[in-house]
Amino acid sequence: MNKEIRRPDIAIITLADLPLPAVKGGAVETLIDNICAQNETEKKLNIDVFSITGGEHVSEKNNTNYHYYKKMKERRITIKNVLYKITGKVILNKTMRTAVSLINKKNYDLVIVTSIIKEIACFAEKCNSPVVWYLHGDAVEVLGTEWVYQITQKCAGVIAVSNFVANRVKETGAKIPIYTAKNCGDITRIASEDEEIVRKNVRTQYGINDEIVFAYVGRIIPIKGVRELVDAFTKAERKKTKLLIIGSPDPSNETYFSEIKKHSGENVVFTGYIPHNDLNKIYCSVDVVVVPSICNEAAPLTVVESQQCGKFVIAANRGGISEYAVPAMTDLIEGTGDSFIINLMSSIKNFDVEEFEKKRQFITKFTQENLYKEFTDAIFKIITIA
Repeated sequence: MNKEIRRPDIAIITLADLPLPAVKGGAVETLIDNICAQNETEKKLNIDVFSITGGEHVSEKNNTNYHYYKKMKERRITIKNVLYKITGKVILNKTMRTAVSLINKKNYDLVIVTSIIKEIACFAEKCNSPVVWYLHGDAVEVLGTEWVYQITQKCAGVIAVSNFVANRVKETGAKIPIYTAKNCGDITRIASEDEEIVRKNVRTQYGINDEIVFAYVGRIIPIKGVRELVDAFTKAERKKTKLLIIGSPDPSNETYFSEIKKHSGENVVFTGYIPHNDLNKIYCSVDVVVVPSICNEAAPLTVVESQQCGKFVIAANRGGISEYAVPAMTDLIEGTGDSFIINLMSSIKNFDVEEFEKKRQFITKFTQENLYKEFTDAIFKIITIA
């Protein structure tokens, strides 16, 4: 008779302003939803999710328990801020202290925390259970080498969304286990029998006829390289093309958005924000998706989702992008500054849609099942060491 293996008790918390489940969006929150959803099927973990209020009405899952706490109002000048300025020490704010007290009511095999903030070091110290830092971005770029090293000294392990992110942590001298669990796409491809009518409807909505359509999907902020993309697209001077900019600007930097619109011609179309559930229609209707980031992307979901929908991707070769890009479906762009714009322009100018159609693929490599396997494999390995 086989002895039943005990399922580990795992707590997951983001320490962010968006609730779980991901009713208000958020890439990290959506990823956690994917892990919890797959756990409903495979049942390898007992998961408790801790979140700020906001997702209670959709939080019923058999193998996931949701615990909610309110976000506390903080005064502009606090003891926390003053102490940091004087001593460099970080303490938890009221909301984080509430979260820790909730988590400490139970002993967990591991507590998974996702935020990239200095307070993680203090959070890990206050937790009664070992903490794993689940990294979805370049923590060294955000916090600096010294802070990342200090945080890892308080943690039992790190799980990163790309080898790029994992290697950045290793370079700090971190002496804890570091594993990679690749992100998954979260897009439902339009059925082949519906592609033609969906494509026609979307193109009609945005005034597109038989042009070749390039698309950017994401936030309109400087580090995403939207200005560089518009510049390269304009300089390419390619006839019968359109560029769709899909996303909303940062309210705190309207000037950036205004400058981009000012230098955009009539063949550049700004759609505004489109809900994630409708992006499959966009991917179905465009020919090329461009990821022109000028920052080190950790694991760009746009690349994954575009390739799942069978679209060619032109992407900056930065960070973890190359780990998610399938060579036959991607043109990776090198360079910085003007050289990057020139190379991006050349790629836009030379894309051959007919040639691409001959080798078009629908990539299914980065799935929810694969994410869950790599995530749980890392969890079990860290538990044996912690």
